Amino acid sequence: NGSQTAGGSGESSAAGQTSSALPMSGSQSHVTTKVTATAHVKVEVHTPLP
Repeated sequence: NGSQTAGGSGESSAAGQTSSALPMSGSQSHVTTKVTATAHVKVEVHTPLP
């Protein structure tokens, strides 16, 4: 429930399912990758400034 409320997007649901299937270590790795991807997207979006 918490993860859904925090994300509220399909990606959040997928991440939750993957983390459940993968072990603690794998889950942490997945989270780190997700954070990096999000940061990259944010940077890319912020880079093209007028």
